[in-house]
Amino acid sequence: MDVPGKIVELLYQHDCVIIPEFGGFVANYKSSKVDYDRNIFSPPSKEVGFNNQLVHNDGLLISAISLENAIPYPAARKLVQDFVRDTQRKLAKGKKLVFAKLGTFYVGKDKSLQFDPDSSTNFLLSSFGLSAFEYHELEEYDINKRIQSRINVRKSREGSGMSRILVRGLVAVPILIALVMVPIKTGLLDIDTAKIAMRFTKKEVPVSLNETAAEKTVQLNQASLINTDTNFAEERSEEITSPVDPVAVEEAVVEKTGMVKPEVEPVLSEEPVITKQLIKSSYLIMTGSFKNVENAKKLESSLRKEGYLVGISNGPNGFFRVSINGNTRFSDAKRQMQSYLNDHPGEDCWILPI
Repeated sequence: MDVPGKIVELLYQHDCVIIPEFGGFVANYKSSKVDYDRNIFSPPSKEVGFNNQLVHNDGLLISAISLENAIPYPAARKLVQDFVRDTQRKLAKGKKLVFAKLGTFYVGKDKSLQFDPDSSTNFLLSSFGLSAFEYHELEEYDINKRIQSRINVRKSREGSGMSRILVRGLVAVPILIALVMVPIKTGLLDIDTAKIAMRFTKKEVPVSLNETAAEKTVQLNQASLINTDTNFAEERSEEITSPVDPVAVEEAVVEKTGMVKPEVEPVLSEEPVITKQLIKSSYLIMTGSFKNVENAKKLESSLRKEGYLVGISNGPNGFFRVSINGNTRFSDAKRQMQSYLNDHPGEDCWILPI
């Protein structure tokens, strides 16, 4: 029979359990405590002590053993008496007896019975599941220190932010310089100004070959009547194979012969009629510019047969311009100009705002 185990069960429900002719176990309430030296907090508990003066039989232990083992009371009492005699015999031999969850019994130097309780067991049911724990002291709360610490954190963040911006700037500057210098050195930014000028400057078509050659022949014949140098006359009357500016030829003859340049009555060219739809437009697509109005009319007739809306207008220096498809928006004019170039490979045209 495990008498110490039964005593442990009874101590959870009672404050005192007596072993007849041996002594009594007393459970004393102990409030929660704080050990400031070790920073340990202990919950409320029942601390077990032993009193060897409590030897009378109160019937609690023997009745519990009788009920648990379903034996008569006298038989249970005999079991307890046998346990007491065995325990006293072992103690007399100097042995230490350990009762689980209760403590340790031994005989002291003064031949008295000593008991060391087991503090690991808490017999207080209201504190069941609670155990002692270690805690850490809270730091002293100083509002001034707390505010100053926040200010320092904010300053450090601002400083790190400026440092990041500076680093990014130092990284970005060489990259930007490289993006600018590489295209310049490699010629990626070179622009074909000749092609741009061909698209957007005024296109003046050379004077008709037949017309220029005839004018030049007349001027050379006049110069040959004054100048007796036959080589000079033969040089000026040779067959012309390329367009020549008649004004330049005439000035060359005057310079060679020394004769005075005669006053020439200006010839008024025909005043062509511009198509009304083209007049109302903001942008014209110019397809040609001619000194001879007949040449301009020939191109006008050819384009009109192709279905274009064509018009002729006066240009600077006595030229006649042929234009098609007037537009009010530049984007439309640009698109139609590209369509014209696709249909007339090898030719050129440009957009003229009016």
